[in-house]
Amino acid sequence: MVDLLESRADWDPARDRCVPEPVDVVIDRVPIPTGFVTEPEFGTTNDNAAAVLRPDGRTLHQSQPLVRCSSGTATTHYRFDDTDLYGDGIAGAHGGSGLSALGGTIHLGELVPHGTIHHALKIVIQPRQYHYDPADTSPGFRWPDTTADGHASLTYTGLEPALEMGSLLALPPDFDLDALRTEPGRIVAQAAKDFVIYVVDSAGFDSYSLAIEWSPSGRVTDEFEREWSMPFVQEDLSQRCQPPLPATNRRRQPIRPPWLPPSSPSR
Repeated sequence: MVDLLESRADWDPARDRCVPEPVDVVIDRVPIPTGFVTEPEFGTTNDNAAAVLRPDGRTLHQSQPLVRCSSGTATTHYRFDDTDLYGDGIAGAHGGSGLSALGGTIHLGELVPHGTIHHALKIVIQPRQYHYDPADTSPGFRWPDTTADGHASLTYTGLEPALEMGSLLALPPDFDLDALRTEPGRIVAQAAKDFVIYVVDSAGFDSYSLAIEWSPSGRVTDEFEREWSMPFVQEDLSQRCQPPLPATNRRRQPIRPPWLPPSSPSR
């Protein structure tokens, strides 16, 4: 078990998340393998929303932004309520929305040759794209989100009322996947057609970022570059997307089977 120390560096690029502050304030204790580190980070403003499975095999610690440093120190700042791995999978450590750090993540083995993604994805967008209506009963967000950023009234300046924290984004069913240049782009686009993408947090710069796994088992970016022999880059869909479609009750793909708790040992 590893002490998670408090760090208030948060998303300040001038501060180091590996420096606990205040010193020696323990937020939680969680199981993290000795050899797992998250250095070097990609920049200094990553969300690093984390879900850590506790020894009971079903309870998830969730916090943000969690880092494990080469020195062995592990830090985080904002701890959220523990959740059940076999629950509804909604709540968690994305501070801008209150949504799960685990759900919607692209996992190892999905964005590979002949791979498929059989679940919804999540995306992080620059906050100026989000709409904020102070007269709304839930200004700046919608279900399944439970909140918006604390700075939403100042930074959510988008003009599209449908785009709020928690909005569901999808490509139209007739979107031509063959129009995309790469197979990884087509894999992601297929998931965006079949299972949609939820908006879960705000980016610190003008970007559209999908959440990917970085765990003791590996990192999706490393797997991607190894399998595709090219750097992990974005496929630009912005000029190809059509206006949002009205919601329907027709499911495009069967829902993925739920995770079930392990059977109780026979007596």
